Amino acid sequence: MKKDVETYIAGCETCQRTKTSNQAKAAPLHPNAIPTEPWTHISVNMITGLPDSNGHDALLVVVDRFSKAIILVPCNVELSAEGWARILHDHVYARHGMPQVVISDRGPQFVSKFMTELYKLLDIKQNTSMAFHPQTDGQTECVNQEVEKYLRIFIDHQQTDWADWLPLAEFAYNNCAHSTDVLSNSEWQKTSGRK
Repeated sequence: MKKDVETYIAGCETCQRTKTSNQAKAAPLHPNAIPTEPWTHISVNMITGLPDSNGHDALLVVVDRFSKAIILVPCNVELSAEGWARILHDHVYARHGMPQVVISDRGPQFVSKFMTELYKLLDIKQNTSMAFHPQTDGQTECVNQEVEKYLRIFIDHQQTDWADWLPLAEFAYNNCAHSTDVLSNSEWQKTSGRK
């Protein structure tokens, strides 16, 4: 009976027009700023659910939002905020300098108090994706699919050597022209000076 009443009210035009909603209106989503230089805006995401490979069971994907270049780092699902800070230091800052913006999901390693304070100290703006809106960081989601495709092609039948293939997958992806490239050459071509 209750369901019938709810259905009737939901279909009643007069009821819908005159009743006020108690639900808060969702804030509009704002697009991320478009970077003007390489490695100033990065996005990060983890691919989880991978079989153990050299002691790792997850893959951290770092994407430069300007050049579309990627950095692939094997890690573990239980990656701590300190572990994420170490990866940033060793694989991003050391190679490309300090980013101005980091976009991530709301994983504890990305939004912990430690990381929030570190970003504040380093003057890095932290943007997190909205819950149930993965399109907030759609670029990284697309990269994840491509990386998974590369790895499926090369890994052994037991899928335990995926970590060994990461340098080749990173090279292959970074050496491809992307449909949204703002640069005339791939990241590898720019940094190596070769074509």
